Amino acid sequence: MSNFSTSLRSKCCPVQWIADLSCLLCCQVRTLVQQDYGKALESVDALISPVSPVAAWKFGEKVSDPLAMYAADIMTINVNLAGLPAIVVPCGYDNEKPVGIQVRV
Repeated sequence: MSNFSTSLRSKCCPVQWIADLSCLLCCQVRTLVQQDYGKALESVDALISPVSPVAAWKFGEKVSDPLAMYAADIMTINVNLAGLPAIVVPCGYDNEKPVGIQVRV
């Protein structure tokens, strides 16, 4: 599990110290996600999706709400888990708040 970032480990397995069985499960999930992306990318060059289910909020606005902060990056976890390259590109505004898309290849 040492090849996973601390952030990814906390999202994959929320326990600070992961038991061997949990680590194995996380690695198996990663393999399944990689396989699914491999199948999806067989017929297209890239996948495009939102970066976040909500528009950006003001700096420091959600610091006291860790669940909202976690939910905001939920759409980026799978590409990180799969180890795929991706880039976030600004694509517009929603009520003057920036919105981005994620391009995965």
